[in-house]
Amino acid sequence: MTYSTISESKKSDHLNEMLRTKQAAALLGVSLVTLWRIGERDTNFPSKIRISSRCVGYRRGDLLKWQESQMGA
Repeated sequence: MTYSTISESKKSDHLNEMLRTKQAAALLGVSLVTLWRIGERDTNFPSKIRISSRCVGYRRGDLLKWQESQMGA
């Protein structure tokens, strides 16, 4: 495995990291309530991923991609 392959692998793992709602809100710089509102109103916002019966999360990469699309809008 070359150095660039290792680097790409780590980058992929980082983007696929699962963030809980509190972490997702912090990443986007919004409150938990605002995160919930965005998820309810914006059809382009990443879907929640059910981790357990009472726990959901978001993929870091999906949130960052959505955030970039909002900056261009």
